[in-house]
Amino acid sequence: MLYRWVFAINLATVAIMALVGGPLIMLLFGAEFASAVPAFQILLIGLAAHGADPVLNGYYIGTGRPELITYTSLAGLVVTVIGDVMLIPAYGLNGAAIASSVAYSVRAAALTAIFLSTTRVSVRALLGIEELTPGPA
Repeated sequence: MLYRWVFAINLATVAIMALVGGPLIMLLFGAEFASAVPAFQILLIGLAAHGADPVLNGYYIGTGRPELITYTSLAGLVVTVIGDVMLIPAYGLNGAAIASSVAYSVRAAALTAIFLSTTRVSVRALLGIEELTPGPA
């Protein structure tokens, strides 16, 4: 249940940032930062994907498996490096934002996939569609 709440709060915050972030950047930093607005918006996709990562990180630490956090972080790092090398030369700041958003999404998907594969929790239960039955598989 905490997973759903944290994910929902994160998603609501990202939605608010999507609405006010661009104008706020322009207001606070001026027109010379207009090119940062699309990169900011691209990064919001990755932040939305992060969702409930803190909950899963806490779960892995609490169950004595912090190495799983390291593995998923390494997956994100690999995606970031490859994405940066491929996208920054052609797309600059927006390419970096795309690479980062994809990396955040890969890490979040990996954290969730490992959680689902190592517990009896189903995707439907994680989403709140059916009753949660946690425990080792």
